[in-house]
Amino acid sequence: YWSGLVLAVGPIEHARWGEVLVWSAVAVGIAVFGWSCRQFGVGLRVPRQRPAPLVSILVILLGAQCGSRCAVAEGDAETSARTIRTVEDSIDLGTLERIPRDGRIIVEFQWRNTTDRALKIRSTRVGCVSCTSVAYDHVPVPPGGVIKVSVTADLRGRYGKLVFAAVVTLEADAAPAKQLAIRCFRNMPPTASARVLDFGEVCPRGATRQLTLTAALAPGNTGLRSIGAVRSSNAAVSCELKDTSDVAIQIDESGKKLTAGYTLRFEARAAADRAPGPLDGELSIPVRYNGSKMEVTVPFRGRVCGLLTSRPSSATCFATPAETERRLSLAVVWHDGRRLPSNVTVVCEHPRVVASFVPSKNAVASATGRQVTVGRIDAVVNVDAADSFDTVILITAHSADGQVRLSVPLKTRIVHPKRGKSVVGNAP
Repeated sequence: YWSGLVLAVGPIEHARWGEVLVWSAVAVGIAVFGWSCRQFGVGLRVPRQRPAPLVSILVILLGAQCGSRCAVAEGDAETSARTIRTVEDSIDLGTLERIPRDGRIIVEFQWRNTTDRALKIRSTRVGCVSCTSVAYDHVPVPPGGVIKVSVTADLRGRYGKLVFAAVVTLEADAAPAKQLAIRCFRNMPPTASARVLDFGEVCPRGATRQLTLTAALAPGNTGLRSIGAVRSSNAAVSCELKDTSDVAIQIDESGKKLTAGYTLRFEARAAADRAPGPLDGELSIPVRYNGSKMEVTVPFRGRVCGLLTSRPSSATCFATPAETERRLSLAVVWHDGRRLPSNVTVVCEHPRVVASFVPSKNAVASATGRQVTVGRIDAVVNVDAADSFDTVILITAHSADGQVRLSVPLKTRIVHPKRGKSVVGNAP
């Protein structure tokens, strides 16, 4: 026995002799000492490899020689589909930590034709058309022959408790239909509830959004916890975790759905010197899952607006050569309606632009902090057919936290309308 063990785990060229010696020792133990086949790992699924481990040798030899109903896996689980052979009508693969690269596992079910006539498979049907397929030989199987049916389970994008079922109907009435099933469980790594976290308008005071992480572990297991600080790829915006509902993630016993989620509440805050404009980046959320550390990356987007904005954000004044004066208006919006500014002033340094602020009579503070239009800017532009210019209107709002400034670009353009057409109004 020990000589066979040494040869079996040694060089490949001696592995076959090692298998023979090990099997001889096991046969003597069963015949003389009354050993049981079960104590040699019957029912285990071990991938075939060289040099073959002792457990794999025993499973293969005992499965073939002792008539045990075991399953043997073949192939590389990292690169290609794994083929498992079994004589059981239902096979439970347990929890799958790793799956083939193509995401498919093939189980070959075998049973013997115990009738006195040749049998042929008449039809098959599956429970999930998109994730289960059946393949078989259309040649009739003679009496005493072995009927083989291969069921392919596609595991891509499927987690939790999984069942891939197929029904095989034979053409003989005496042979009942076979109910074949592949059962397994796949842990689902943490995933975010949204592909992109949209913060909308991000002011210096911050914008808050919620994001839920979901995961799947075997029944009774828990293991999703937030750890560390959230990092943002955009240095001008800080996204911090305000609070969490520290809820364990697990699958209920039926395995159909998650019993709880892990909700994270983020607050995005723009830097004080960040100019208004589009915002994008990625959030890196460190979590502890199933006893190990990993990161969940979620893209985010939004727009930095500041506390003070104008609508439109820039203005262009169009005039014809015959005109000498144009008027335009801009709305002034305050993004923290809980505390309105006490005073708003407007200045334009260009001598040909006269701008003034007209406060809104309907501006009322809001307990929810919604946007409030606090007034408008009325500007009179003196145009000259020989001179187009660009300038800036500076808006200053005085609030309890200090002064907030906003620059609004203003352009003037002289246009020459075609015959029969005219230029009307301002184009933002």
